Amino acid sequence: MKMGYFMEDSPSNIEAGRATDGIQDSAARKWPNVMTFNRILPALVFLLAACFMLLQTPCVGVSDILDFWRVMKPAGIEHIETPTYPGYYVQCTFKTGPPDLCSLPSSSAVLAFFSRGFSFFGAETGFMDLRQIGLLYVLLLTVVLATAGLCGLPVLEVWLLSFIALDPSYLLFFNSFYADPSLFVALIGGYCWFRWNDRKFDGPRIQRSSVLPSANQAVVVSVLLMLCIIGGASKMQYVTFPLAVLLSLIVLLVAGPSFRSRVAVFLSIAVLAIAVAVAWNFFFGPGPRFLKYNNYNAVFGGIAEAASNSDEALAELGISAEHRGLPRTDIWSAGMVNTHAVHDELSRLSRFQLASEYCSDPRAIWFVYTRICTDLSKTTGHPRGNMIRPSSDTGPKKRVFEYPLQHSKTIRRAYSWSITSLSTLFFLAALVPFAVRPRYLSTSLFLLGWIGSQFVVAVLGEGFVNLHQHLIGARLGVDLLALQLTVVVVTAIVEHIRPTREMRGA
Repeated sequence: MKMGYFMEDSPSNIEAGRATDGIQDSAARKWPNVMTFNRILPALVFLLAACFMLLQTPCVGVSDILDFWRVMKPAGIEHIETPTYPGYYVQCTFKTGPPDLCSLPSSSAVLAFFSRGFSFFGAETGFMDLRQIGLLYVLLLTVVLATAGLCGLPVLEVWLLSFIALDPSYLLFFNSFYADPSLFVALIGGYCWFRWNDRKFDGPRIQRSSVLPSANQAVVVSVLLMLCIIGGASKMQYVTFPLAVLLSLIVLLVAGPSFRSRVAVFLSIAVLAIAVAVAWNFFFGPGPRFLKYNNYNAVFGGIAEAASNSDEALAELGISAEHRGLPRTDIWSAGMVNTHAVHDELSRLSRFQLASEYCSDPRAIWFVYTRICTDLSKTTGHPRGNMIRPSSDTGPKKRVFEYPLQHSKTIRRAYSWSITSLSTLFFLAALVPFAVRPRYLSTSLFLLGWIGSQFVVAVLGEGFVNLHQHLIGARLGVDLLALQLTVVVVTAIVEHIRPTREMRGA
């Protein structure tokens, strides 16, 4: 008898499940509608709350810092007028024209193109409303949360996922043409997929808590592959998403004999193929990339600031003596956007050599870690404005959308207020796969692999330039990691209390 999609029931598990089958099946027949409603209720509440926040007039969102074009251009979307104060104010209406998705291909551009079909916000022909793309992302994440609940993820856990997703640090990105919301949907979906898979180790009691009947393996495989495409192909920074998925799958293949099957092997190979394809698209293909800017920022806005001896580090990276005194900042502030001889030297920059410079310098490693933790501990997830420009404003004045009980101002403060608290979270999460393996194995590895990859990509990609906003994907990963650790602790307490009560009753 099959249990799950990659695992089989052992005889002991089958025998253990028979005792509860009759009662659970009877309850499911008696209250099927109640069970289903309870499991999709968190998703419905998320849908209503998200629509209430994102579909309001005047619109809210995340303002453009002149990066929207990477998603808008291939989707055939344009600004009506160039933002006067980039990063301060949100614009609600855009022009539409012929798309060219092959010019700068990404999953974010494809979704932006599909959002043009939601033309019921009053936009005239040839125009679109920013809230159209917000609604598309809300619907996608609602499907993810509803499916997670119906497939047996604990209802409280789905409630907490919904609460995290409703934080303005994440939700308001839905009303934007940044690539990050594609990653948010994929990351939460990946968390649910691996949590669902790990729960198969808990035996028939957990398996039978699902409201949905056993699904086809092809559907389960297709879901994970689609999440890999949506997340990994969203933008260059997120190409490591399929690799984080692949890491967990490989470990399961090696450490979990019951996971091994032709389907699991095929899934791993398919994820590897996606990882290679998205990497090729952004590094060698037509995907949007800006290596000239990235290289300057990574060197002069990165290792030059962190190294104990910056001149020596720059020399090791092939920067000539005459250029080592260039401003230790981003390429725009340094005025180096146009042609400059240093770009010829930077074009030969090796990220492996750059990583070696960091790893060989303890001061640089500590500098990187403290900077990352400092930015991750901030209440806000990004430094941009969320509202339109009032007619009374005469200059740039950023305004943000907040509400008192949002995740970043309540639960998140319990684990992100200092470097010590974040370090403790990472340490405890790293112990989970060893302490409770295999019940949380793949989920923990997936999240740790994702967060670690974003630390590396952000620093090697652009140094400390805009690090706060470059860590938004890692920030969500940290929130999911804290949720995972909470589930581990609560489950351990419940399992400890239950036998004690049963013994007392006996």
